[in-house]
Amino acid sequence: MFNDFFGDDVVLVPVPRSSLLVTGGLWPSKLIADELVNVGLAQIVMPYLQRAYAIQKSANSSPGNRPTIEDQYKSLVVQQLEVISPKRITIIDDVLTRGRTSFACALRLSEAFPDTEIRVFAPIRTQGLVDDIEQFAESATGDIVFDGYGDVNRHP
Repeated sequence: MFNDFFGDDVVLVPVPRSSLLVTGGLWPSKLIADELVNVGLAQIVMPYLQRAYAIQKSANSSPGNRPTIEDQYKSLVVQQLEVISPKRITIIDDVLTRGRTSFACALRLSEAFPDTEIRVFAPIRTQGLVDDIEQFAESATGDIVFDGYGDVNRHP
């Protein structure tokens, strides 16, 4: 199911935190990416993405006040460390809610690496306001699609 996300030719890129990195600070997406390399699903983790400035944390924001794709995009910068573009990149996020952060990360990376295939992997995805959750663990693949009005829709 996840062969498209991992492999020897895949560079894992952790999603930056909403805050600026500090020495010794927790970076969940990087920890997940490092562990994926440790178990042999990829060869390398490259922190290409960084925040130019801190933004409001989505998890602590009410639904109408979460950072937009534009907020996310403007706060991200690519630290291009390679002369040769990677063939494939998998962005590693810790929790996928709507997908705004991951989508903004993909936009920034696609500018820096226009010929690179880019995907997103998150070990946890929310199900929003679902009345009757039938299963707590369910693997899924899908799409994050720009809606044309400045936001995204995630399927599933």
